[in-house]
Amino acid sequence: MESKYNSYKYVTRINQLGEFSLFHGAINGNPNKQCLKPVFLIRNKCKNNLDLEPGLLASNKSFYSCPMSTFYIQINSIKYYEKKSYNYLEAQLLVFSKDFQTYKDIFVNINSYHYGCGAVCIQSINDIINSINIYIDYDNSLELLDEKLFENRFQLPKLDKAKLLNDIDNLEFKYYSNSSYRFKKDNIFWKEIEISNLPNNSYITNLYMLTLRKSIILDSSHLSNNILLLTYDREDIYSRHCGKQEIEEDLRKSDEIRGILKHGVYNSIDLIKEKNERMKKKVELTIESE
Repeated sequence: MESKYNSYKYVTRINQLGEFSLFHGAINGNPNKQCLKPVFLIRNKCKNNLDLEPGLLASNKSFYSCPMSTFYIQINSIKYYEKKSYNYLEAQLLVFSKDFQTYKDIFVNINSYHYGCGAVCIQSINDIINSINIYIDYDNSLELLDEKLFENRFQLPKLDKAKLLNDIDNLEFKYYSNSSYRFKKDNIFWKEIEISNLPNNSYITNLYMLTLRKSIILDSSHLSNNILLLTYDREDIYSRHCGKQEIEEDLRKSDEIRGILKHGVYNSIDLIKEKNERMKKKVELTIESE
């Protein structure tokens, strides 16, 4: 138990998913409307260097040291330093799976050297905590959470929808004719499209596939080895079976497919799911969906 004359940093919306907020300044004299209010005790304050210890502040201003819990995260400590040329934020977090059966230690270690044009501040921890909690709450794997995101920098802005459209413009198309032999029946002939240069985000590429499946201009759509495979113009013809052969790109068809993707993906994308996907470790997977 600590003296009532200590300084604290207060938090708000600790029980609201994605809304955790650690105040920048200490709020002395803030009326305590709870028997035990979650706060951070400011230890070893030297100019702008802060060592924050989580705990509970009683109504009589007594402080009880203990980890702070917000949804799937236990906050064990936070340290913040301001230097001449950079700022530095360090935190020790214990992150649990959604069923609380597994957990892992996450060590936050970010500084303004690696934070783009934005400086690191004490409130930078808010985005990290809220992003992890939302990631877990959306049933994403704790094992796949990329710890490297919290080393040197943490910068996962919402997807720029202009970039989403630009990625569709940059898709690459290859066209083929194909056929299948049938004994004593007309052979089957169809055309195929292979679309490559897909975004490195499995949520978006699966959204591409699902969008094209709804299209009436295609017979089928599936995803394999990060290539979209499409078929169209299926016919039963009494003709010689020729197998798969590359043909000239149908530019009009390619533009039509891009238009379908732009309209469908732009209007149906879930930006939270897309961000969650960027928080996963990059692993080499073969995705195949029929």
